[in-house]
Amino acid sequence: MREKKFAMLMSVTEVYPALSDEFAEESIVVQGMLDLAFEEDGEIVIVDYKTDRGVTEDELRERHFEQLSIYAKAIEHCTDYKVKSAYIYSFALKKEVKVLCPRPIRKYLFLG
Repeated sequence: MREKKFAMLMSVTEVYPALSDEFAEESIVVQGMLDLAFEEDGEIVIVDYKTDRGVTEDELRERHFEQLSIYAKAIEHCTDYKVKSAYIYSFALKKEVKVLCPRPIRKYLFLG
């Protein structure tokens, strides 16, 4: 699948962990667009294209970890597939960078 829009309802403190516990019951809608996902060996591989310049592989992983985690959660919730792996393709570095991602989340909403 290419360029799939999604929106997810998430706990505010899950998106912004530095907030105090008084916000734990609050939710926000997080939305995005998945660049590319494909099936490999019965699981899904996510690829997100990035144009960041002057960054290392580790900086790319750190900058985009949460984004790819959300993408993985959306796919796993809305399909019968598990996410095998997630990658950034860096146009500046001209290579793929593997990013580790999935962790559980409470609520999902998928917009087609």
